Amino acid sequence: MSGIYGLVKLVFRAIECFVGLGKYAWSFVRALLRSRAGAAVRIVALESQLDECQRAREGKRIGRFTDSFKLLWVLLSKWWEGWDRACHAMKPRTVSGWHQDAFRLFWKWVSGRKRGGRKQISLELRKLIRRISKENPLWGGAKIRDALVDLGFERLDVATVRKYMARGRRPKDPSGKWLTFIRNQMDVSWAMDFTVVRTLGFKALYVFVVMEHGSRRIRHWNITSCPSLNWTIQQLREATAFGDVPRFIHRDNDGLYGKRVSKLLIGICFFGTVRGITV
Repeated sequence: MSGIYGLVKLVFRAIECFVGLGKYAWSFVRALLRSRAGAAVRIVALESQLDECQRAREGKRIGRFTDSFKLLWVLLSKWWEGWDRACHAMKPRTVSGWHQDAFRLFWKWVSGRKRGGRKQISLELRKLIRRISKENPLWGGAKIRDALVDLGFERLDVATVRKYMARGRRPKDPSGKWLTFIRNQMDVSWAMDFTVVRTLGFKALYVFVVMEHGSRRIRHWNITSCPSLNWTIQQLREATAFGDVPRFIHRDNDGLYGKRVSKLLIGICFFGTVRGITV
């Protein structure tokens, strides 16, 4: 019985050996078919990971990668199409996290160089803003700003006043009615918004997305480096080009939209078309 078990084990080991040899042979053939530049990039990617494994084996900064290794893989992730299939020492999302860390360091350096921005107000004035907002909970930032001007203080920006206003307690369920409305109208409502994507050179690309709430299906999307009002209106026209319009469209209070976009959305939701609407 033991002899049969040993024979079966030997057969399985032989099959595993031939499968491994076949895998290596296929890798060799693929390397021959690749261009010289592609093969060189793959060799650099694999050797960099082998170097990190060797450093970890020697006990140097175990579990941490060098800055040069991180920078190399950030560059590979932006310029090499098959970089994620060559990640063996880390996960692809780890490389994406390194790019975000580099972006934060870049903007920290930029913000440290610039001395601009609003002038910081005194502690006395901040306490006064907080006191007025507590004693007058119905007053907004503009009202408090005008009151400070009447008291002899310099005219502040409304955003600065709102920053130091007292925050009232929120109710236990502040969005209960809103969530009920969303659930009831989910199949006939869309949402539109901008999201920002950073490139390797830390430039901003703006992605405009129109999505159905019910099915979570993307109705329309486009990308630009310089969004404008006319560009946004054209994207809404393309999203409703075939007459399939929602009953409600949800958006934020982005200053880019303006009254023209509101007028267009009223025509889409109430009249079901954008024809005959001058924006």
